[in-house]
Amino acid sequence: MTEKGIKVRCGDADKPETLVTALEGATRVLIIPSKAFGAKRCQQYENIVGAAKKCGVKHLITFSLTGLSVELKFDITPALTFMESVVRTSGMPWTILRNGMYMDEIVAWVPDIVKMGTIPYPTAEGKSTYVMKDDIARAAAQVAAGEGHENKVYNLCNCEAYSTGDLCRTIAEVTGKKVEFKNASDEDYIKAGIASGDPEPLVRALLTMYWSVRDGAFGKPSSDIESLTGKKPISFKEALVSSKTE
Repeated sequence: MTEKGIKVRCGDADKPETLVTALEGATRVLIIPSKAFGAKRCQQYENIVGAAKKCGVKHLITFSLTGLSVELKFDITPALTFMESVVRTSGMPWTILRNGMYMDEIVAWVPDIVKMGTIPYPTAEGKSTYVMKDDIARAAAQVAAGEGHENKVYNLCNCEAYSTGDLCRTIAEVTGKKVEFKNASDEDYIKAGIASGDPEPLVRALLTMYWSVRDGAFGKPSSDIESLTGKKPISFKEALVSSKTE
């Protein structure tokens, strides 16, 4: 970034005193959430928003999650709803970018999916508007660099929703291999996650995300990415084909 003439400043969301220096002179701030959980993430948001206010920032932009509501079963829901509230009540103009679930991880996982012959998710027939991170980034850049986005909520997710069965059928079509969806039980998902080396708290947190998929919470398509960028988000099939040619 420095080679492109971009100034880089360091700030620690856990150390408010560093944030004022980092944000000094900024007119717009795009907040990308950390991976912290619970109260720590909430405190980080308060620190960032507080520093932005001290620095006279004119526009706060933050990422969130599509389908967010207080009823959502996903473990990070309380932190995200708190975060949106802090931003919207900050007194500064704001924009909230509610991301869909990332498609990138599934595309990268395809070789292993083919070996397993399935995607072992406990999602039943629930659908999600999986989206590539590049599409989210393009839309976020338009908001950060553009005008007229104040006090709006955008859903940066796909314009079509996919069940895990849909994903399996598309992988089978593109690879020519047998891939069929077999819904995993919650218990089997937890056992498999722990066996793969993931910490149990993380596995259980991800399980609550898949509960939300199962409930249809992430299944509402949106045209916001196309409206912001003039280009539809890439489909799952297009992403698979593209990954094969790279």
